[in-house]
Amino acid sequence: MKFLKSSLFFWITTCCLLIVLYWFLGFHQALQYPPISIHQSAQASRASVALNYAQEGMNFFKPQVHGCRNTSGITGLEFPIINYGAAICYKVFGFHDFWFRFLMLITITLGIVYAIRTARLFTRHAWIAMSIAVVWFLSPILVYYSPNYNPDTASLGFVMISWFYAFSYIHTKKLSALFLWTLFLSLASLTKLVSLISVVVVFALIVLHSIRFISLQLTRKQMLAWIVCGITVIVVTLIWYKYARYLTESSGNRQFSLRLHSPKSIDTFREVWKSISWQWIPFYYSYTMYWFLLGISVISAILYKQVSRLLFTITLLLYLGAIAFFILMLPQFKDHDYYIITLLPAVFFHMLMFVTTVQKIRFRFTWHIVLVLLLSLGVYSSIHARKHQESRYGGVYYSWDNDFSPYYNLEPKLRALGISPNDKFVSYNDWTPNNSLYLINQKGWTISQANAYKMPIALQDCKYALINDTAIIDNPKFSRFFNNPIAVFPKNLTLFKISHSDTTFQRDYVYKTIDRLSAPYISYISNSFEEDFVPGNTTTRISRTGKNSRVITSKTGNYICAKIPNDYHTVRVQAYVYGECDQLIMACTHKQTRYYSEVTTPANSPKNEWNKIELTYTKRYLHDIDTISFFIKNKSNSEAYVDDIFIELRK
Repeated sequence: MKFLKSSLFFWITTCCLLIVLYWFLGFHQALQYPPISIHQSAQASRASVALNYAQEGMNFFKPQVHGCRNTSGITGLEFPIINYGAAICYKVFGFHDFWFRFLMLITITLGIVYAIRTARLFTRHAWIAMSIAVVWFLSPILVYYSPNYNPDTASLGFVMISWFYAFSYIHTKKLSALFLWTLFLSLASLTKLVSLISVVVVFALIVLHSIRFISLQLTRKQMLAWIVCGITVIVVTLIWYKYARYLTESSGNRQFSLRLHSPKSIDTFREVWKSISWQWIPFYYSYTMYWFLLGISVISAILYKQVSRLLFTITLLLYLGAIAFFILMLPQFKDHDYYIITLLPAVFFHMLMFVTTVQKIRFRFTWHIVLVLLLSLGVYSSIHARKHQESRYGGVYYSWDNDFSPYYNLEPKLRALGISPNDKFVSYNDWTPNNSLYLINQKGWTISQANAYKMPIALQDCKYALINDTAIIDNPKFSRFFNNPIAVFPKNLTLFKISHSDTTFQRDYVYKTIDRLSAPYISYISNSFEEDFVPGNTTTRISRTGKNSRVITSKTGNYICAKIPNDYHTVRVQAYVYGECDQLIMACTHKQTRYYSEVTTPANSPKNEWNKIELTYTKRYLHDIDTISFFIKNKSNSEAYVDDIFIELRK
């Protein structure tokens, strides 16, 4: 009987219940899957990083992906700690997608365990604490991404661990607890930047403590130590993301979004709400859960005198942080269900605040009522989450990113054909950066119908083409490359060895210097840079050739617009830049639609020398696009100079 009341029995029971719950939710099947179903693209990109670590070298600071195009494949992304851990598992146990999914599941499971420990600190009731944590976990979207590849779930797990050590530091004042808080919140924020919300909340708690709104029972030295640790978390996080951005810009391989996506108008709010209201909101939580949260909010408002100020403040600040993040990244929420995951700590503390409030009511059956309520909600939520799992792995969401089933288990067949893992592939039609290439474990290019204008460059760069759309094969611009079919796989997926013998594609450039281009080549010129051609913002202080160069002041840019005849399909623009004029953007414009391609000067370019910057743009095989703009932008805080621009055209 004494054993049944022990912590050991509780944790053994908790582990068994979680295993049963995971089985009920279908995790035993999900753990075996490669990237699949909704947001397979994001999954495959993270999985690609892990596999490349294992195959290309375990240099943590040089993450690579399969969709390398004409680069090394190195790219910047969030802190790849889980990717690296999966790569270690691949090295030890051999490659299987199970290990990546398993590590993700372990991380969120630790988050659940520490959520239980946090709840026990406040409720002093083990089974109530477990019920709170499990009900909180049963968000259908969180359940789906738990044994998965996206880092949001891992970040959430680390955040929940860090909150336990925050309260542990408040209660014990031990520096070891503060160190662990710093460690796990750093991992959370490095993995997903939005987890810095918890650092801001802690800073706010310290301020509110100093004005005696809440009591943390900490001395000034202890609060100062906490502030220093919080600043450390922020600095370490920002350093990594600065480095990730450097990797992206220096390699030219932009795979992951490392920037804000703020709404541009009020119409964006309407558009996003219209999308998420039917697509995501029913699966952030069930509607029953929403009513429960509304109900406990009303009860907590009625019993406001019993509400813990500390938990109320944390809950309110986490919700405000979630709202701020939602606004800052609003357009992303339209298509990305997993953006909600790192905002879920607010829901946990909301529930914990309610339970600790009713705990203070002196009623004999309070705990029984709360426990029955949470267990009932848990059973309903688990059924709701399971149905959602089934819909994602076998229903309407299965082919969200197109049907990639023909690519599964294709790698052994490619090896049997004598194809090396080092042979570069063009995969068409694949709009994602890495899906098909990851599944067949080949580096190269993914080309979709929307960016088919890149096909000529990709075909020249690669040895093999894997085509699932015969329209590109029949296109007269590309048909000569597909004279050597090797194999046909299910669903007309055809493998070609690219024919490079035809040299008609490699015609010589038709050279045209910009000051000699005349109608119909130039429709108009604005702020052109050639020597003494247009009066304006020129200077004689510095010039590469001739007398003048064009000045581009800080944070501004100049452009020219050229009209390209339909018989020219490739345009190259070249310029020399001096100072920190570090970006040349070429945009193809047609009927309100813009297609962008850009290049920057290398990160290590000398700042006090002339540096060449060059960009080649291949027009889409749709002939009606005939206007191309060249834009040179100075992103620095000082003046920069441009000289000797010229354009080349190729038929």
